[in-house]
Amino acid sequence: MMTPSFIVPNLELNVQILRTLTVLKFLSLNRNETPILSVDKIAVFSFLIQHPFILHGCLKDAGKKVNIELSEEEVFSIDREYPNTNDIYDLNNLREILQILFVYGFATALVHENEAKYLITQSGNDFLDNVQTNYSFRIGQLAKALTPFQGETTRNIIAYIKTYTYGR
Repeated sequence: MMTPSFIVPNLELNVQILRTLTVLKFLSLNRNETPILSVDKIAVFSFLIQHPFILHGCLKDAGKKVNIELSEEEVFSIDREYPNTNDIYDLNNLREILQILFVYGFATALVHENEAKYLITQSGNDFLDNVQTNYSFRIGQLAKALTPFQGETTRNIIAYIKTYTYGR
């Protein structure tokens, strides 16, 4: 008897690529057009996009502008109670996603302040603009909501997250 396969949507490669490209599109540059996205920061932003309830709470806790409304699914999801924080700390999967984006010419990296900073390319923008789904629209909204955290250190953002992940 064959067991049906089970797909975890957030771990599906196309979803990860879409989410990473969205983070790069909306959050790569600060107001001064300076690159700010390290691998660590991409991981934290991606985590917050996957967990809108936590994003909403972190923005409130930090005294930042909260310009998103949560759907019923986001408020009552199992991820709200038991968020998986592995992707914040284990960056190997994200590095593989970034390599795929480099191969397709959708992303590039610059060395800024002795650290690699990641940016979306015009090809990546064009690709992302052609993805027209409710999910891509929603993660775009969530990425835009993250802009108040662009100036925060990754460590500070993780400190806000920990109150919603029981210290993990």
